[in-house]
Amino acid sequence: MRTILFDAEQFIFQEGDPSGHCFWIIAGSVDLVEPGKVGSGREARGRCMTTVGPEEVFGELGLVERSPRSFSAIAREPTCCLIYTDDDIRALMADDPDRAMTFLKALLLNSARDGRGRMETPPDNRRKTMFASCVA
Repeated sequence: MRTILFDAEQFIFQEGDPSGHCFWIIAGSVDLVEPGKVGSGREARGRCMTTVGPEEVFGELGLVERSPRSFSAIAREPTCCLIYTDDDIRALMADDPDRAMTFLKALLLNSARDGRGRMETPPDNRRKTMFASCVA
């Protein structure tokens, strides 16, 4: 796992990029943009499908599918993320199974929200507890 900072308007990844890792937002926000237009800046991109913020995970299918990214992710503002690869998850499972389970639960909750248009979220105190245990 490593931490990375993105400037506002910076592409985190573009549709078609290789996958194999996911991002957990520590601070800032990210627009997930539909396939099609890419380029530099908001004027060159496709429609924003959703915006994700602190304590949310995106790009998690990259851990499983290994297929090229199906959408683009652009930092809406200065954004700090943790990047998890499958090797990071494996190491976490071996070294700290409880923390790994917390991370996997967060991924599952994220997927459940995606299926409902990100309308249902866990209570703030539960999200913060999960987040704190994953970055500790």
